[in-house]
Amino acid sequence: TNRPFFSLERTTLSITAVVPVYLDSWSSLMMSVLAIVTLCSILLSKCSAENQNDNRNNLIVVLTDQQRWNTLRLVQEELGVPEKARINTPNLDRIARQGAYFRNAYTHCAVCGPARASLLTGSTIESTGIRTNHMSTDDSLPGSDAEYKLPNLRTYDEILVEDHGYVAEYYGKWHVPNSKGYVYNNDVRRASGISSWFGKYQIENDSDGTSTTNMNSSSSQTKQQQMSWGMTQWYRMWLAEQPNATAASKPIEEGDQVNQFSKYFFRPDPLDKKYGLPSDSDYIGDGKYKQNDQHGMNRLHHSLSCTAQQTLDALEALERLTKDDKPFSLHLSLHSPHPPMIPTKKYYDMYNPDDLETPISLYDDMDNSAYSRNKKLSEGYSNPVYIRRWLANYYGLITEVDD
Repeated sequence: TNRPFFSLERTTLSITAVVPVYLDSWSSLMMSVLAIVTLCSILLSKCSAENQNDNRNNLIVVLTDQQRWNTLRLVQEELGVPEKARINTPNLDRIARQGAYFRNAYTHCAVCGPARASLLTGSTIESTGIRTNHMSTDDSLPGSDAEYKLPNLRTYDEILVEDHGYVAEYYGKWHVPNSKGYVYNNDVRRASGISSWFGKYQIENDSDGTSTTNMNSSSSQTKQQQMSWGMTQWYRMWLAEQPNATAASKPIEEGDQVNQFSKYFFRPDPLDKKYGLPSDSDYIGDGKYKQNDQHGMNRLHHSLSCTAQQTLDALEALERLTKDDKPFSLHLSLHSPHPPMIPTKKYYDMYNPDDLETPISLYDDMDNSAYSRNKKLSEGYSNPVYIRRWLANYYGLITEVDD
């Protein structure tokens, strides 16, 4: 839509911020696969809706996943990156220029769950007790430090809702114990593993006191099954309702493989583990075919990407919340540019790999590195041609977020 939902005002109480993350131990862009939470864009704005009667500010938090600090054009200009090798992030750059840009920020822990818990509570991992991804569910807390520490901490949204009368909603990846999610109007979706996801579908209480999900969907899955779904399953359900997704539900060319994230097809790049194999091949080398093993071009249209779906949910919420009398806190936690590195064609074609620079560390023999074993197991990541293609995909996913 071309109609603005809110206006940004630079006052003493309104701050717009871009927080890049510096990790001195990372010498290579490729090492970003070891980082999870790396960039948070916080927009603290005043709503211009006519029925907003008080002067309490609204809070909008946009969080990306595995985005390096130097993947803003603003930063690359400062670093002297050649023009043709720079990423395009005009909107993130505008936020940084018009608001506050923190140049020396860093993540307290470069692991998804612990970093997210720290961000939400404003506390260190020593204070939260959450030190690993597997401690990011309530089931994992008994017997750990987090069992006693986390309940004594409140998230910023708990404070806003409980103490200041805010309405809070959260969309996208969660990955924090669900006990911290009940403050939101839309409820957390617990996956069967360690991941969680917030969607626009409400959890409702039946007359017998049990919880069910109001899907408003033609899905044949039972409500109990739907409630166990995480981020990937909710995205797949949304895709199943999109008629334009049908074309990508089968191979378009021989060799197309199934994206393990969406379960729709993509065209693999040479860095992909299944590159060169038949479309129906079950061979996956060492027996693992994870998200970070997948590289190529998504056969889905860009309007059907995970970024598009998550953003649409948040925009719908934003339009609705601005019509309410209460101030709101809205959090959008995007999956991208987290693997799989499979941008849609629009963003796959956006950057010419030959124009991009390979990291200096690509040629490091890593003899004195704790990660030397990883390099020996992933010879493809030492190929500059493959890495430039990988980097083009990575930049494409980031520019999609910016768009």
